[in-house]
This record gives sequence, C-alpha cells and structure tokens, in this order.
Amino acid sequence: MSSSHYTKFHSGRMGQHLYPTEFLIRTMLGKYPGLDFEPQYAGRRLLDLGCGDGRNFPLFAQLELEIYGVEPDVELCRMVAERARSHDLPCTLSTGTNSRIPHDDGFFDFVVASHSLYYVDPHGSFQDNLNECARVTEDGGWLIATLPDVDNYILANAEPQSGGHFLITSDPYGLRNGTLFRAFASCEEVVREFAPWFERCSLATFADDWYGIRVSGFVLVAQRRARQSCASNS
Repeated sequence: MSSSHYTKFHSGRMGQHLYPTEFLIRTMLGKYPGLDFEPQYAGRRLLDLGCGDGRNFPLFAQLELEIYGVEPDVELCRMVAERARSHDLPCTLSTGTNSRIPHDDGFFDFVVASHSLYYVDPHGSFQDNLNECARVTEDGGWLIATLPDVDNYILANAEPQSGGHFLITSDPYGLRNGTLFRAFASCEEVVREFAPWFERCSLATFADDWYGIRVSGFVLVAQRRARQSCASNS
C-alpha cells in the first residue's frame, strides 16, 4: 500500500471523536482466565506501532502511559499529532516501519501492534519485524498484537509465498493490493513464531462478519524474554 493512499484513507476517517479498539479495552482493562497479564501502566512507555489515526491514544492516556507512535508517512504523523494536541493527548510520533523502528534497544515497556505487525516490507520477512519489535521492547516488557488468520477476508485470492507470507491481490477497499502479509493457521503456529523472543503467551481468537467482510485472527499478549535467555536458546 502506498503511503499516499494510506494517509488519504486515515485522513478521511479523522472525525472529532476517538474510539479505542475493543480488543485493546478488553486486553488492557479486562480479567480473563486465559489472560496471563497483570501490568502496571502509570509512567511506563508504550509504542503504538502503526498507530493509524491515533484512535487508541485516549485509552493509553487514561492509563497514564507515556505515548509514542510510529507510522511510515510523515504527513500522517503530522495530522495525528495535530489531532492529539486538539484532544490534549501528549504523544511523540516518528516515521518508521515494522522493520525499522526509530528508537533505542529496550526503550519500551509496552508495544501495541493493532492490525499492523503483519505488514512485511517488500523483499523482507516477518522475522525482520519480530527482530525489530523484540529489540525495542525491554526485558520483561509486553507485546500486544493482532494477527490475521488464513481465513481473513484480506487473504481471499491472495498469492501464497514462502514462510507463511501472502501477497494481497483482492482487497475490497483497494488499499492493500500488492502488499505482503504474514498470516497464521493456528494458535500453535503463532506461539512457535514468537517463542525465540517472547514467552508467557496468551491468545484470543476472533471471527467477525461485518456485513460481508469477515475479519478473523488472533490477539497475542506476550512477555519479552530476557536477552540472555534469548541468546542461550539461539
């Protein structure tokens, strides 16, 4: 997806109000038997990787988190920063991608990747994204990410590539055609993929039909392994 189309898409959705996504509200505020997650938020740094239009910033601010966002397009960052100021939501926005995050090693206590981490750079791989996400997460920090399953609407007629990657060809919104995605067939596959860097994995699944658009996949909550542990396991 080109940055200009992506920015135009989000700018058209920037109304007056900001509505956080349901899965983040459930995950960050909820208590569930299968969710191994009891975080302390106040004063911690959170990266919203692929922050889009900034819709989740109010939730993060209410939890007293220090908000950082990354998007590939400088114009989108400018618009989101302006919108955040109008809502009195302090944040730091930077240009970058899933495989190139402009922050230091171990800088973040939390990384949230809401419908973003599975976008893979041309000629790259999902492993590049994981390496970078793990790099900027401190030991013991947390990742919260959504991942598509292989039945997700966006993969209709997609061209399978190696390593669980898919080339998108039939996006009904016309935004992602030609984009490389990583999709997963099972919870076990998700855990295996993330295991070298993350542990204490909690997984939820979702399958929604929004008036003919079937959105389905996984929500992963996982804790960053100690770097020494990662080295010994490699």
